[in-house]
Amino acid sequence: MSVGYGTSLVNDSLVFCLDAANPKSYIGDGDWYDLIKDNNGTNYGPTYSSDYGGIFLFDRASSHYFYIGNPAELSLGSNFTVEAWGRADADAWMYFLYNGYNQNNSFWMGTHPTANAWWHGTYYNTSYNYLSNGTDSVEIGVWTRCALTFDGAKFNCYINKEHTVTDDLWSNDAFSNPSTGIQIGSSSGSRAWEGAIAVIKVYNTVLSEIELDRNYDALKGRFGL
Repeated sequence: MSVGYGTSLVNDSLVFCLDAANPKSYIGDGDWYDLIKDNNGTNYGPTYSSDYGGIFLFDRASSHYFYIGNPAELSLGSNFTVEAWGRADADAWMYFLYNGYNQNNSFWMGTHPTANAWWHGTYYNTSYNYLSNGTDSVEIGVWTRCALTFDGAKFNCYINKEHTVTDDLWSNDAFSNPSTGIQIGSSSGSRAWEGAIAVIKVYNTVLSEIELDRNYDALKGRFGL
């Protein structure tokens, strides 16, 4: 399925792409359709809004989420980029992207109130590996582009156009925890997202800072930035 993006966005090496503003990604039946390989999100509660071109609203109290499963295209190991546009409407421990927490090959992205930060991590061989950009607090009610890259040795986190932190977290096969499957907006019914999510993309390569800036600049106007 065609992504249908303009030339300003980086489309090479995309293996997963959800964009609620794209009529091929949201066709009106509630589910969220992958524009690359049909690894689609089954809807368990989020509601669509045409605001900002198209977004999904998530209710934490109702544990709203989309379920993707464990597609082979997202068992990435090393060398990948995850990029998302989201809005946190609560100061809470919550996930916008989740594939397990305390099982091997777990991977998660979200926010944490203790650090008041965007907070991501992996888990393998009984070890938690956390990446928290505590120097750049979460702005409640504000649209944010969060990007995470892994080059086989180090994770790098970018908030909007700022490179906020680098760490040598361990990763084996990110997104390959079969016990939970990939979920957007919840962790098996808990620590659910309160707010909105508009775009989630996964590349099977490490985007450069220049490429990430291109993507940010292409979409920032949509979110009033």
